Formats: sequence, C-alpha cells, structure tokens
Amino acid sequence: MVALVILSVFAILMLLQVPIVLSLIAIAFAYFYLSGFPLTIVPYTMYKTLNTFTIVAIPMFIFMGELLSRFGFAADIIRITKRMFREKFGYSLRLNVILSLVFSGMSGSALADIGATGKMLIDAADREGIRKSFAAGLTMASATIGPIFPPSIPLLVYAIAANTSSVRMLIAGVLPAIIIAAILYVFVSFYIVILQRKRSIRGIDQPKVQPSDTPFWKDLALSLPTLLIIPTITGGMIFGLLSPSEVGAAAVVYILALAVFFGRFTFANLWAAFRSATVSSSAVVILLAAGSLYSTIMVNEGVSQLAASAFDNIGNNPLVFFLVINLILIVVGMFI
Repeated sequence: MVALVILSVFAILMLLQVPIVLSLIAIAFAYFYLSGFPLTIVPYTMYKTLNTFTIVAIPMFIFMGELLSRFGFAADIIRITKRMFREKFGYSLRLNVILSLVFSGMSGSALADIGATGKMLIDAADREGIRKSFAAGLTMASATIGPIFPPSIPLLVYAIAANTSSVRMLIAGVLPAIIIAAILYVFVSFYIVILQRKRSIRGIDQPKVQPSDTPFWKDLALSLPTLLIIPTITGGMIFGLLSPSEVGAAAVVYILALAVFFGRFTFANLWAAFRSATVSSSAVVILLAAGSLYSTIMVNEGVSQLAASAFDNIGNNPLVFFLVINLILIVVGMFI
C-alpha cells in the first residue's frame, strides 16, 4: 500500500514537472520521517552509493567525449568515414550507422552521438534527395548503439546501482551493439537499392559529389590515432589490464597528448570541455544518488522481493524471461 502511494506521488510530481532528483529526494525525506527513521539515512545512502571507485569512469568517459569534440578529433573521424562512403548514392545513410558505432565507442552516450553527427548527416541525406524524416529516424535508431557499446554510461550506472561487475557489464554490450549496427546497415542498404530503382524509373540523376582537396592518406593519418581508442578501451577491459575508471583516465591523457602533438591544444578548449563534462557528469551522478534512495524504499517495502518472486514463477527458461522483459520495456517505452 505504501509503495503504491509512493509511486502515485512520484507520478504526480512528474506531471507537475518537478525535477526528478528533487522528487526522489523529497519522497525519501517524507518516507523516512513518517516511518520513524533518522533523516541522516538520506545523505548516508546517497554517499554510500557514490563512494565507489567505479563511478570515476562516468566523468572520465564524458570528459573524453568532450575532448574529442573540442580538439577537432571527432571532425577528423567524420571526414575520413565520409570519404569512404561518399562515392555512391546513399552514403549519408551508411555513414550514419558506421559513425554511430564509432562514436559510441568514444562517448558512451546517445545524446553525444546525435550532437556530434546528427545535423550533418540529416542535411547530407537531404542533399542526396532522401527524406529528412527518414534520416532523422535512422539517426535516433542508430544512436541507441551509444548506451550499449562500451564505454557505456548507462551500463556503468546500472552496474553501480545493481552492485555488479562493471567490466562484465561493459563487455556484454559489445556483441549486441555490433549486431544492431549490422542489422541497421543491411536495412539501410536495401532501402538505398529501392531508392535507386525509384530514381532510375523517374529519370532522376544522382547528385554529384565534389572531391576533397586534401589527400585521403592525410585524413587517414589524422583520424587513425583517434580510432585506436576504441580497441584500446575494449581490449583493456576484456583482458583485465585496466578497470573502466583506469581506461577512461588513460584515454583522457592519450587525447590530451594527441592534441599537443598535432598542435591543437588550447587552454580555452580544455576549460570548455572540463566545464561541459562537469555539468553532464553532475547530472548523471546526482540522479544515481537520488535513485538509490528510491531503491532503498522499494527494498524496505518488499517491492523488490515481490518482483523477484514474480519472475521466479516464470520459470528457468531464458527465452521466456527475455520475452517478458521485452514486453515490459515496450510498454514502458511507449510512455517514455
């Protein structure tokens, strides 16, 4: 009964557009006060959640993505991959999927992926005569690879909240992310073939693409050192050489060294990246801390045990379990 009241209050606060963090903290204070618990349990629970070395990986990965953007390395990757696909009609759609996989291995965030490449790829598709609505939909679909492929910020948050291995969680995202990218690439390839047939029937010429002024090898030389970050991050965790936090810190130092080597380092860009990463990291961390209060309340009210027993009744068949989980996510996703 208490859990139902808490969920109702939380839903009302969401409808009133109260910030999620403030809603969770307010509910926690009210619950523990009315239940007779000392209110010091609220800051202690939040501190206990954040007092872990794994959480250092979150600001490190966000900072890494900011540095890639501020020092122009993201633009290098976009340029070299664009040259690899721009010779044929539909290159913008293929590039959309590839870049999503590349940037997910550097930022771990869907929003960072969209922010870095979204507008450019949608405009490029429009210049090719492809509907902007389709390009926008593809951009959002491919950006979901970001929270799956390591380094993944949501997977790190889940690992911390669920008190499970962050390394195993991140590695588990490699194969699903690659499969999603492959499926999207095949789908896009079929879509491009259909568009080409329609254009040939209507007698529409393919748009001419202007060749780049710089040699291909020069663009490749600029982007290759940055692209090495992806196998380094994944390989370092798979072989147990570095923890996620250490990988993130090493990647930040590596990008700073590249910026100095290529003559791109400026304190203004470093400060801008640090400030932006601090704001983004703070939003994630404070939400994680506030969410721990909600989890504590649910455990105290026996909701987690009730959910666990409900799933136990499903049986030991993993296919049935995943089917039920996906059905729940579909319903929840409709409201989100």
